Amino acid sequence: MAANLLRTDIMKRSFQFASVATALMAFVSLAAPARAVTAVDTTPASAQVSLTQATSISIGWRVTTNSAGSVTLVSAQGRFRTPSGALLATVASPLSRTITGPATVTFFESVLVPADILTRAQREGHDQVVYERSFTDGVTAGGQVVLRIVTGNIANFGISRALLVFDDDAVLRIVSGGATLTAKAQVAFTGNGLLQGVWEVAGPNPNSVKPEWRTLSHVLQGLTGAESTVLTSPALPTRAGGAYLVRLRIVAPAGMSEIPPLRYQIDTSRGLP
Repeated sequence: MAANLLRTDIMKRSFQFASVATALMAFVSLAAPARAVTAVDTTPASAQVSLTQATSISIGWRVTTNSAGSVTLVSAQGRFRTPSGALLATVASPLSRTITGPATVTFFESVLVPADILTRAQREGHDQVVYERSFTDGVTAGGQVVLRIVTGNIANFGISRALLVFDDDAVLRIVSGGATLTAKAQVAFTGNGLLQGVWEVAGPNPNSVKPEWRTLSHVLQGLTGAESTVLTSPALPTRAGGAYLVRLRIVAPAGMSEIPPLRYQIDTSRGLP
């Protein structure tokens, strides 16, 4: 009798221990975030491509992963497809980077779109194709750029003119300390592609020969369709008195002459709480 009671007690305790262990494992499973690429965004989201000639497009792939620690993001190849999903061609150029996650990083790629795959797509009744990539760190997510087919030639992507002004279109400003101030770049371009640039500021009272520029923000802007656009800077520093310079330094496309900077003055005798 005592032996039976002892066996029953041991079985009960074993069942209780197993139940607790199972609950703990389920909790840990729920609490631990899954390792995964969670989003892939593209700049530009769409572009025009020519039916009569190969077209070069520049793409920024913005990839977000929630994986913690050291992780390698990989895209083995790019793929051209019709809107219905039929494969037209592959681009055997891998993209890869090792980062510390969780993080969001941008891969840059220049792709030549052959005219013959556009002809094939058009014969099947399509007026556009897509270029896609999948990125993985163990779990995969993908993004795509829509390529609209046009019959004429497309000019090579380039910046033809860029002018800096302040938010009121003035080229020189004197403002109170702590005032809100921004600059904007009026950019004229040809073709379509990816503009990369950096908003930079120097001051107060920078060296007139060799200013020490510091970064305000990075610019990543897809340009397509229209022939001009306006890029606005983040808020400019205005709390410390003195003279300042602000500029937009264009990194890509190459070949653009340096845009003359703007100058502004902060008067701390008024403003500032």
